[in-house]
Amino acid sequence: MANIEETVNGTDDVQEVQDKKQRKHDSGAADLEKVTDFQEETELSNTIANAAQMFVEKGNREAQAKLAKEVELQKIHIKKSDIDKIMFELEVSHSIAEKALRENKGDVVEALRFLIKN
Repeated sequence: MANIEETVNGTDDVQEVQDKKQRKHDSGAADLEKVTDFQEETELSNTIANAAQMFVEKGNREAQAKLAKEVELQKIHIKKSDIDKIMFELEVSHSIAEKALRENKGDVVEALRFLIKN
């Protein structure tokens, strides 16, 4: 009977050793998981930061292009009488008539065509 108890106790000891090894393995796996999670979060943060930076840069480039276009349009000389003609013929506001004239380099006929098409 003592033999049976020793076997059972021996089995229990073996089981405890295996359990300890498993816990240690699980702990190591958990530590590895923490490291990989941290790395993934860092990479994701960097990716998001880069995307945000690209978005801001694109917006800045578009704003600069729009400003440059406005400066060029302001250099074009137009006549007040041409603005009045377009306003009268198409019943549009002063700003729309002026913008159409500037975008069509002061050509009244082209400005009228542009406004009619759009």
